[in-house]
Amino acid sequence: AVLGNHSEVLDLGRADRLYRPPQRKAIRLRDRRCRAQGCDHPAPWCETHHLKSWASGGKTDLANAITLCSWHHHRIHDPRYEHEVLPDGDLLIRRRRAA
Repeated sequence: AVLGNHSEVLDLGRADRLYRPPQRKAIRLRDRRCRAQGCDHPAPWCETHHLKSWASGGKTDLANAITLCSWHHHRIHDPRYEHEVLPDGDLLIRRRRAA
């Protein structure tokens, strides 16, 4: 386990699906803002998102977490949109092209 201040567990693996308050605080401090490319909503206004979904075996760990504002968080779960992680760690979220 990775511990934060006051010996809070920060990496939960698959023990819990939801991020706990100490984890969300550490993620907000790391990310500072919504990590969607070009978005400047501050991290305290954001939600915590699993990069690899819990349903697909993703862990509730800091390395699998990213902050997204509500608008971008809804887009990332919308099948009409696709996303990719950019080299700087931001997410490029765009509407899928018609096939």
